Amino acid sequence: MALFHIGDFPIDPITLYSITTFTTLLLVSFLALHLLLPRTASLAPRLLFFWHTFDSLVHFILEGSFLAHTFLSSTPILPAPRDPSAAIHPLTPPGVFWLNDPARLYGVKFGEGWLAGMWRDYARADRRWEGADLTVVSLEVLTVVVGAPLAAGIAWAIWQAGGRVQRKTAFWITVLATGEIYGSWMTFAPEWFTGSPNLDISNPIFLGDASRRLDRNDVPTDRRHRWCYLVSMNFVWIVFAVYGMYISYGVLTEEPTTKAGKKTQ
Repeated sequence: MALFHIGDFPIDPITLYSITTFTTLLLVSFLALHLLLPRTASLAPRLLFFWHTFDSLVHFILEGSFLAHTFLSSTPILPAPRDPSAAIHPLTPPGVFWLNDPARLYGVKFGEGWLAGMWRDYARADRRWEGADLTVVSLEVLTVVVGAPLAAGIAWAIWQAGGRVQRKTAFWITVLATGEIYGSWMTFAPEWFTGSPNLDISNPIFLGDASRRLDRNDVPTDRRHRWCYLVSMNFVWIVFAVYGMYISYGVLTEEPTTKAGKKTQ
C-alpha cells in the first residue's frame, strides 16, 4: 500500500526502506571520504575511494543478506507430493533442486525482515531474485565472498597511499572491474537470449501507464522497478567499472620514476 505518490511513482514502506538504506550507505561512504582522504587528493582517487567503499558496503550488507535468505529462508511445498522430486521448482531445471532439497523452496520470497522485503521489491523487476536461481546465486557468492573484500581492500589501499592510486592498487581495480562487468553480462545475457522471461521490460522507454503490467500475483508493477533497479542499480556499476579500468590503465602504463623523479630506462 502506497504511503504517498511522487508524480506517478507510489512510495510504499519498502520503497522508503530502500531509499533510506542506500542513502545511509552513500552517506557512510561520503563520510569516510571526508574523514580519511586528504583534501589535496585529486578527483580520480577520491571518486574511486568513494565508489569502492560504497561498493563493498552494498556487497557485504545488501547482497550478503540476499545470500543469507537464499540459504536459510525456505518454505515446504504444500501439499507435499508423494514424490517430492515431482514438485515444481520454478527457478531450477527439472530434476534439479537448490541444496538438493526437493521438498522445499528457498529464497527471499519466504524471508522476514526489511532486507527481505527490499529484495522482494527488486524481484518485481527481475523475479529470479525472489528464489534460488542457480546462475544468480553462484554470481552473488563470488560477489560477496570475493568482490566485497576486494572493494574494501582497494579503498583501504587508496587511503594508505595518502589519496593516490598506486600501481598495485590499479591492478586490483582492474581485476574487480573486470569481474563486475563479467558478472553483469552473465546476469542478464541468459535473459536477453531467451526473450527476458523473468525481467519486466514491458516498456523500454518508460512512458505513461503503458509501463505498467501485472506481476505473477496480479499486482501492478511500475516503471520505478525497472528504472531504479534494472537500469540504475546495474548500469551505475558498469559505468564505475569502466571508469576504474580507464584510470588504472593510465597508472599501469605510466613510466615508473626514480626517487629523484627521473624516468627509468
